[in-house]
Amino acid sequence: MPALHILNRSPHEGGTFARTLSLLQTGDALLLTGDAVIGAAEGHPQAQELGSLSGVKVYALEADLLARGLQAGEAIDTVDYSGFVRLTEDYARLRHWH
Repeated sequence: MPALHILNRSPHEGGTFARTLSLLQTGDALLLTGDAVIGAAEGHPQAQELGSLSGVKVYALEADLLARGLQAGEAIDTVDYSGFVRLTEDYARLRHWH
């Protein structure tokens, strides 16, 4: 059953970001919030990896990108708070990674 993974840790701290990516399966979605949006930033090496995930949809919370003065990489969709709520409604399973 596909899951929505919500990640708020920066790709630069600990191994949570990399560990989360390793657990994603086809049909899952990944929503980056808080400092995790750094990995989605245009030009960031992690954004390229996120864009190449097969069968996984990747989103970044627009407000968190704007708060950090960042833009999402080309392969990453941005969502507002309403979009965040819709994602939680679309997936029966939610996984939070801190």
